Amino acid sequence: ALTDQFGTHVAAPHNVRVNCHDITLEAQAWQGTSGLQLMLYGSDSNKQRLVQYLTLLCFNANDNFLPLDTYFLAWAKGKYTVRYRHIDPFPQDVAQQLLDDICQLYQSMLSAPVPAFIDLTLALLDGFEKWQKNHDDGMSFSYWLTSEDGASCWQNALKGGYMTASLNDDPYVRWFFPTGLAMSDFPAQPLANVFTPLYLNRKDKKVK
Repeated sequence: ALTDQFGTHVAAPHNVRVNCHDITLEAQAWQGTSGLQLMLYGSDSNKQRLVQYLTLLCFNANDNFLPLDTYFLAWAKGKYTVRYRHIDPFPQDVAQQLLDDICQLYQSMLSAPVPAFIDLTLALLDGFEKWQKNHDDGMSFSYWLTSEDGASCWQNALKGGYMTASLNDDPYVRWFFPTGLAMSDFPAQPLANVFTPLYLNRKDKKVK
């Protein structure tokens, strides 16, 4: 349904490569009349949104100043609707810097355990944004985490919910952090710096 509607079945996708910190990143997307396009197969999730974010950064860093629209199907009661997520482009130098920071985080994970969980990060950024709506004191994300409100959000984010286990039950956490994940283990500000743009572009709309 997606490829038939947008014609990507008859067009070849564009590929780009970007080097950062001795790591080569490759991305692929279609180029439409208004910018880049991705077709998402499967359920929309934070991991899928991370792929979309990295794809846009790679194209923008490669001097393709284009926005990205990602189309996917949302199912309800046996019927689907076509939805899309739009992300505006980043200037080339900003995109390259964000990729450099992300690659630095990745390289740090190769030499030591780093709990850079995307679901945890976005849940905390959501709590921080809600707190900021009622406060205007310029507090940073990492400093907010040490506050009473931030500590409460941290504990809630670690807890399991309906059909989800506690993050402290995750095999990675149990192996490297056997006493449980502490706030001091979490690289709060570096993660906030690179994933706040992803969080701010999380919303999607129905295709009219």
